[in-house]
Amino acid sequence: MSSLFITSKPSESPPNALYTLSSVICDLHALRTLSVNDISANAYLHLAALPSLKCLALWSVQHGLPASLTLPANGASFLALEKFEFSSTALTHCTRLLLVAGKHLHSLGISYHESGTPSDWRSLTTTVEKSCSGVNLTSITIHTDIRYQAGPLDFPIQFQHIQPLLKFHNLTYSKLETPLGFDLDDTDVEEMAKAWPHLNKLHLKGSIHEDFHPRMTLASLKSLAQHCRHLAKVYIRIDATQPYVPATPMAPIIPHRSLTTLDVGRSPIEDPTMVATFLSDLFPCLGPGDIMHGYWRDELNNALAWSEVRSTLVAVRANKAAALAEAM
Repeated sequence: MSSLFITSKPSESPPNALYTLSSVICDLHALRTLSVNDISANAYLHLAALPSLKCLALWSVQHGLPASLTLPANGASFLALEKFEFSSTALTHCTRLLLVAGKHLHSLGISYHESGTPSDWRSLTTTVEKSCSGVNLTSITIHTDIRYQAGPLDFPIQFQHIQPLLKFHNLTYSKLETPLGFDLDDTDVEEMAKAWPHLNKLHLKGSIHEDFHPRMTLASLKSLAQHCRHLAKVYIRIDATQPYVPATPMAPIIPHRSLTTLDVGRSPIEDPTMVATFLSDLFPCLGPGDIMHGYWRDELNNALAWSEVRSTLVAVRANKAAALAEAM
């Protein structure tokens, strides 16, 4: 058997299911793909030594890697592991496993459900930086879904908390989610874009309940377009009320033709025509139906303004086409 998938929830499992399943796993010596809930210390030891295991998914982990269990680090464990997905109630479970399983990963997905502070993100991303290869890793997902017990200095996620991930210059997929959102500015996004030139998808998502004004502006989209030429899908919350700097001969807008989806969430906006003109110039292949947005409570006018961007985009392009035809 080369693949094993167990989909039941821990609460639905019979007594001693953990050890019964782990015994089965320890008898499988050609596993390539394993997707299960928690496993025992013996199962961790067995999997760490398997030369065939390429994909490992551990869901609803409650015990994690036992503190008494020592596995070889520095790439000596999980030698073939390329894809690792992990879901747990505790951040420490994630970091301990990463230290022994991260060296050869191409894809990493982490979901944890523990209250804490945004500084925990720094701890986690620093562990990812230490554990994973800057060359091999091409996909990363970090998701938290419990609201932080945040203090005045730890709210929300800031650039310093995710900066260690900029080591991974071959990333094509970056999906970062936290209920309190990301308080980044245009300079932060430009640094990210330069570090991740191969990005195809970027997802910086908070909660619909975010209660701070975004500092990222339309200039962040320009940085992504300039440095990530293969970018196809973006989720980012920006301040679209700030006017962008028009193109000049010395600083032209270079059209980006790969973007097919732009989700701006609850981005504030005041001038739909200005935003539509900017998007038309920067993303000439982005259609009206490719722009998505959301709203919360009393933000209906904001949502209507983004709907107007979509309709205005069509008019802006029609006017440009007419002007070009007339000039010929």
